[in-house]
Amino acid sequence: MIIKWLTRLLFIIGILTICYSSFKIWHGEKQVSIALSEAIEIVSTERKAFQDEIIDTQADNSVNEYYEMDVEPLIEQEIDFNLNEILGVLRIPKLQKSLPVLFGTDKEQLKRGVGHYVGSKLPGEAGQIVLSGHRDTVFRSLGSLLIGDQVNIETIDGTFSYNIVHTYIVEADDRTVIDFSIDEEILLLTTCYPFSFVGDAPQRYIIEAKPISEQKE
Repeated sequence: MIIKWLTRLLFIIGILTICYSSFKIWHGEKQVSIALSEAIEIVSTERKAFQDEIIDTQADNSVNEYYEMDVEPLIEQEIDFNLNEILGVLRIPKLQKSLPVLFGTDKEQLKRGVGHYVGSKLPGEAGQIVLSGHRDTVFRSLGSLLIGDQVNIETIDGTFSYNIVHTYIVEADDRTVIDFSIDEEILLLTTCYPFSFVGDAPQRYIIEAKPISEQKE
């Protein structure tokens, strides 16, 4: 009798565990989907507003030049951001994936999409651009990417394209991967490894990519 009830209890626990895991996956994908819609909207509207501002400024400058007035050149604006705000959209053609990119790599940001490591560079800037994501959600298929595959980042400043040049695995406590002294533009995609590991993974999977325009030169 005890064995019978114990068997039933274990069965119920198993069912509840499966249901909880399924709900967690569904909820995670829902959060990513919402953030992606928000990212696409922000990139589209903000880029148009930014372009309109440039056109208006250039038009004003033309009028000023006509009247021979001294004008200040258009100054590149620094991006002011807060954690959890949208940076842009990461598109991976080979995987047919579009993912929201948020400033920060804390738990809150990684629940909603790909996180941009605080202190790393922005697309188009010289230095490392570090993007991180969970291996069981947004970066689930990252291991399928090969050298030569393309990834794109869309921001309000434009679309930045990169080709993968290197993939490698490091220990979880390896702090040499992120190097802010690098003066060339490099995109790093990082996630936990092995992909199928249960619990806190002991390693990190790193993808290194370089701007396509630089490789053509």
